Amino acid sequence: MNFSNNIPAALIGAMATLAIAQPTAVFAIKSHEEVAKIAKSIAVLIDSKNPGSGVIIKRDRNTYTVLTARHVFREAQDKYEIVTPDEKRYAINYSSVKKLPAVDLAVVEFTSTETYDFAKIGNSDLVTEGNLVYVAGFPKTSAAMSRSIYQFTDGRITANASQPLEDGYSLVYSNNTLPGMSGGPVLNENGELIGIHGRADTRVAEPSSINQNISIAKTGFNLGIPINTSLRFLAAAKVDVGVQVPSELVAAGLKADDFYIQGMDLAEKGDYRGAIAAYDRALRIDPNYALAYNNRGNARSDLGDKQGAIEDFDRALRIDPNLSHAYYNRGLIRKALGDKQGAIQDFQKAANLYQWQREEFYYQKALDRIREIERNVL
Repeated sequence: MNFSNNIPAALIGAMATLAIAQPTAVFAIKSHEEVAKIAKSIAVLIDSKNPGSGVIIKRDRNTYTVLTARHVFREAQDKYEIVTPDEKRYAINYSSVKKLPAVDLAVVEFTSTETYDFAKIGNSDLVTEGNLVYVAGFPKTSAAMSRSIYQFTDGRITANASQPLEDGYSLVYSNNTLPGMSGGPVLNENGELIGIHGRADTRVAEPSSINQNISIAKTGFNLGIPINTSLRFLAAAKVDVGVQVPSELVAAGLKADDFYIQGMDLAEKGDYRGAIAAYDRALRIDPNYALAYNNRGNARSDLGDKQGAIEDFDRALRIDPNLSHAYYNRGLIRKALGDKQGAIQDFQKAANLYQWQREEFYYQKALDRIREIERNVL
């Protein structure tokens, strides 16, 4: 895919400005702090009764274009405002929101005499498993947080499927996210925009037979729409964001990642047998896909096959001894089967890894499990 910095004026409009990354150029990887600064300067809050996030992708004189998730604009009767990094508010006329068909994306414009940064567009086709990735956005208010406070989290790409799910999702990453961050930017290690965050697996990483009700806990696996997909849909909808539309890659065949995200989607919908079948196909293509074993173990657990679940978690950990969720999940099964010592060992290993990985929520959950078992033993 070739991006050009020499875009004709007719394409982008007079005085239009947009940052475009050359995928063939060699960039020095930016520090965490540098990317954090970039993210904070381009992410916006879309405030309403059910707020979301967005990212500034273009400036044309005093007009700024924001890309976000379509589901951020659910209710026509709500009042919407864009809150920029300097905390200025710009009212949005709901009728001016451009919702793209067949993909969970929307664009909206606001006018300001202030100068705001905008995202540099990356190449999501180059993203591979293990790449460092950042997500920025504004979580919803809660009992502990009376206003939406900007959040910036790091993680790793776990899958980049060639065949997207419904609504365009095909980028999977491990960052911690919260409700309200939908529509926010997904950035690579150079601070370039490679996706729009939109979905997170809200299933708690626990067997359903253990009745634990945590309403907003994430398993750490999130879905985004790749920026290349976004650009193609924007062009099809005749929305000019001043970027050359990337050529669509023709895949030689479905990848393991394609079946992996299908399994995630089916499990989220409660079709655990279908999810297992999808993970089976992913593992036939890539027998060393540790996350597919982990997720298949969760699906087996949801169907009551605890021994099969343990076998899958064992396989996942033989491939990736640092897969923290697999220890945690196996600990839950062992606890349910009465193997308290084995459960404590798994939860302690998970806690150590979560602490090292800066997963504070899951670190505390693992410690809570250990304390719970120890209380019941006494």
